[in-house]
Amino acid sequence: MSKGDITYFKNNEYRLKILLLVNEKGEKAKKELRKDIDNDYQFYNQLKTMKIRGFIVEEGDGLSITKQGYEVAIKLGREATLIADYYRSEMMEKLGVYKNEMPEMEQEQSIKRQTIRLLEGFKKSLDRLIK
Repeated sequence: MSKGDITYFKNNEYRLKILLLVNEKGEKAKKELRKDIDNDYQFYNQLKTMKIRGFIVEEGDGLSITKQGYEVAIKLGREATLIADYYRSEMMEKLGVYKNEMPEMEQEQSIKRQTIRLLEGFKKSLDRLIK
């Protein structure tokens, strides 16, 4: 497993280097991203455009994300925030939720609840690292 480095800059930007990414075709790819901390949405769209389907980001021993099927933007500051999107069908399959088993609205709510739980756990890990 490769590790990512988060480097801080004086001008409130940081570079998030993700050394192991799995792109649409399942190939490993190296990417380096710059992010203005005040513009999560633009950074999120940059990641989305890259069609990242799997990722591993680690900082020291504390921060580790290895879930598949997510696109992630990380904001580190006093309040750490994680923005994530998911590939719906993959997530539903992981949760054991299939189209025939529950109405679409319930499926979506279930996925959102699972996603929120995942993000809350990750935010707690980030908060511990930042303090």
